This record gives sequence, structure tokens and C-alpha cells, in this order.
Amino acid sequence: MSFGRIFFLQRVFPPATGAAGAMLHELAGFLVNRGWEVHVICAGESKSTVMLDSIYVHQVKAAYQNQNLFTRAWSMVRARAAMERGAKRLPKPDLVVSLTDPPGLVIAGARIAQHHNVPHAHWSQDVYPEIAWQLGVISQKNPFARHLWQQSRQALQACAAVISISDCMTQLLTQRGIPPEIIHTIPNWTTTAPRDFSDPQTIRDRLQLPNRPILLYAGNFGRVHEFQTLLQTAANVPDWTFLLVGDGPRKAEVEATIQNRALLNTRLLPRQSAESYAQLQWLATAHCVTLDPAAAGCVLPSKIYSSLPWGRPIIYIGPKSSDAHCLAAQCGISVRNGEAGELAQRLNHWDSLEGERWSQRARELATGFTLSHRALEIEKAFSTALSGRETKLNSTPF
Repeated sequence: MSFGRIFFLQRVFPPATGAAGAMLHELAGFLVNRGWEVHVICAGESKSTVMLDSIYVHQVKAAYQNQNLFTRAWSMVRARAAMERGAKRLPKPDLVVSLTDPPGLVIAGARIAQHHNVPHAHWSQDVYPEIAWQLGVISQKNPFARHLWQQSRQALQACAAVISISDCMTQLLTQRGIPPEIIHTIPNWTTTAPRDFSDPQTIRDRLQLPNRPILLYAGNFGRVHEFQTLLQTAANVPDWTFLLVGDGPRKAEVEATIQNRALLNTRLLPRQSAESYAQLQWLATAHCVTLDPAAAGCVLPSKIYSSLPWGRPIIYIGPKSSDAHCLAAQCGISVRNGEAGELAQRLNHWDSLEGERWSQRARELATGFTLSHRALEIEKAFSTALSGRETKLNSTPF
């Protein structure tokens, strides 16, 4: 029995790496097992259609260029257009679901749904173009950005369902004029399965790490993250190792700060394999999550969910207006950006018994952020979108 055919639009999908793509892969697999026919339209170096875990993956040719801001923006525009063309050529679905990579994909989703005369749902992992405005990537006066804002707002308002990943994002979407009755607040889940490794010293020896507590930041060095508070803390906590792992546009800034301040207790490593990441997450004394205050509501760091099941305390550096603060406050330490002195004091006087209590609380919280919990809620939102198709289908031009 098939519940229906769903189109998902997301630029990056496995085997390409990316948090949103990994989550979509898991959700798509869940829906396939429930009886849905799932098609993913993504972008890459070449055109292809393959089956991946019973999911139809249609990759359009739209290579990503990362030389500068202009080439990145143009790559996103090309990818969005190519994905729209590809989806319109496929057999008619019952529901179109857009994600947020590339920016403005919700507009393409609305056009595709209109082309096939089916409902449209949006799974909001980020809020564009607000996030670009808030971070100063582009001016609010920019005509292209204003046009994108207006079109995406219309597309969101016409959706049969909008899935928001946090309360703070739901508040922002509501302020944007999206009807509250179509918004479903459904947090993300952890995509990692914790494991035990028998020999921590082997891992330390491989990376030449001293035998002392480790604060791990593992993930993207993106513009939505803030690192100066973390690095200032490192300068005042000599008895900890600060291990920063990953790649991204702010990595050069982080590397320069480490060198300029001669932070001998701070290590910077490139992106690791999944196995190596797992070893580091297991080895760490605590996991660090950061967020730029300007990004609150526009995005929620997905790494906070992937950290919970490892049963390690969470150190959150960011605004209290983010849902990440509420989670971290239950299983670790939450400080605002700039409060390096307070964080340094807490780490210098680390209470191992309290750390154990935080670890246990992290494991308990992780049980509420599993695929089975959240995927059922998302499926229900999709079913609601389908049941309301007669009222949501319209002829609004996009």
C-alpha cells in the first residue's frame, strides 16, 4: 500500500555530506518504510537518477562554486533553477516538500507544486534572507534580497504546512506573517548512534593529545557560529585541551586567532571521517555548541542534538533567546557571547560529579530527540497538508 508520492527538494543529499541532507535521508527512509513513495531532487556535478535505500534520488547538474560570494550566490541560483526544471519533468506527486538549501528553495517548491497542482509543505532549517541580513552578508536594502524576501514570504503563506525546528524560529516566522495555524514546531533529531571505544589512550596518541580534559567543537566553522568567546576562554583555561574540528568560511579567522594568541592548548583539525568523529565525540569531556547572536531564530545548531546521545555535558555559547540555551541549561553550561570570564571560571573549577549528572541528563534528553519521535510528527504534518489540499491549492503566481 502506498500512502502517496512525495517530492523533497534539497541541494545536498547523500553520499554528499551535510547535516540537512543526512536528516532528510533518515526521514525519507522512515517514510518509505511507512509506505510512501519518496523522490529527492538534489544537485551535483552530473545528472543522474539512482535508487538509494528505496529512495528515488534525482540529481540535476548544477555544480557548486565556492571561490567568492558572487560565485556562491550564482551557484545557488543555478541549482534552484535546475532543481525546479527537473522536478517539473517528473511524474506528478501528491505533495511537494521544500527545504532551505539553496536559499529561496521555498519559491521553487511553490512553483513546482503549482505546476503539478498539488499541495506544498516547507521544512524550514534556516530562514532566508533574514539570516543573511542579520549576519551582514547582504544589505536589507539590496533589491535582490528584498525581492527574495517578498517572494519567499508569499510562498510560505501559500503553504499547506510549514515545519519549524524551534520555538524561536516559529516566533520569527509568525512575525514574518506566516499564519500560525499552518506552522508545526518539530525539533530536529540526532543522526548519530553513540558507541563505546575501549582504548582512549590510542585515540589520544594518534592525535598527540595530552591526558587532560577535552572541550570538543566538531562541525561547521560557519558564519552563524561565534568563536572568539571560546578562544578567549581557552586562553584562561590552561588545564583543558580545546579541540576544534571541521571546515568552513570562518576557519581562517579561528586559525589566525590561535596563532596570534599562541594558544598552545588549542588544536585545530580538518574535517574527519565518520569513524574519527565518533571517536572524538566519545573521548571528549564536554561538547561545545556556539551561535552568533544575530542568527538566533534563523537557525538552530544541529550539533546540539548529535551531542546529546553521547552523554557528555553541553557547553553552549550564544544568546538565551535560542532554544539551544534551554537544552544546554539542562545538561551543562550556557553562557552568553562575550562571557569568556564566566566560562573560564566554570571550567577551571570543573566539578566531575556535576559533570556526571549533566551527562546522565543529556542521555535522558536524547530519548526525546529520536527519529521515531520526530518523523511521526512530520508525517502527521504532511498528512494534514494533504487533507487540506482543497483549501490550499490556489493560482497565486510565483
